[in-house]
Amino acid sequence: MVRRSVRVAVVGGMLMGMAVFLAAAPAGGPAAASGEPSPEAMAVLTMLEARKATLKDFTAKVELRTDHLAGDTESKLGDAEFVNDAPGDPRFAAHFTKATAGGKALPSPDEQVIFDGAKLALVDNKAKTFRLTTMTTPGGVPGGVTSVGGPMPLPIGLKPADVVRDFVVTMGEAPDAEHVVLKLVPRAAVKSKFDYKSMTLTVDKKLELPVKVELNQKSSDVTTISLTDVQVNSGAAKIPPVTPPTGSGWTIQKE
Repeated sequence: MVRRSVRVAVVGGMLMGMAVFLAAAPAGGPAAASGEPSPEAMAVLTMLEARKATLKDFTAKVELRTDHLAGDTESKLGDAEFVNDAPGDPRFAAHFTKATAGGKALPSPDEQVIFDGAKLALVDNKAKTFRLTTMTTPGGVPGGVTSVGGPMPLPIGLKPADVVRDFVVTMGEAPDAEHVVLKLVPRAAVKSKFDYKSMTLTVDKKLELPVKVELNQKSSDVTTISLTDVQVNSGAAKIPPVTPPTGSGWTIQKE
């Protein structure tokens, strides 16, 4: 799976999010012994697991920002949609229509990321490229794509025991009383599976959703996905099909 699809999963899932890292002493108490999470951290993980049962859909504004080690910054902005209306994996999409580099506006992109529960499509409507990747395997377990061990783990609906098995989970410093921060670091046995060193989740306590995910990449770049104007269970979210375009001039790639 390409690195970009890992970032996409995060957009979707936190969009939806993804679960993962950065060790720090939990607010309000010392770090739990032997790498075990504190009761506060377990309470947040439990909340995110339970949220899947009540979260049917949401729409939001999304920003995908990358701060490079060299000091330059780039970002893409657009709209995100999430639907969780059937057994198995949720579906999500993001449509990026604005871009900046170094704080200056770039020509407007027209790029889409679409996951239909089984296949992931990366679409550049201006360059006319369509890349389709099958994320499930024959006989795969329903919901396996976005599970902890799947190719696109999302932080909503994950079992706390599975998260703790693979990650050291601690509490971070929250920006205000309306949010809580989880910092997670992959354990030694599984860290080679990820292309980032750590992840920090900022969770909106009222929405019970991650609204910011910060990935500390192995390249030392930092990728941040932020959601704003989140509208939950409105029925407005619509996931486009992942059908390849039929017009002339398109480059179609299937994996």
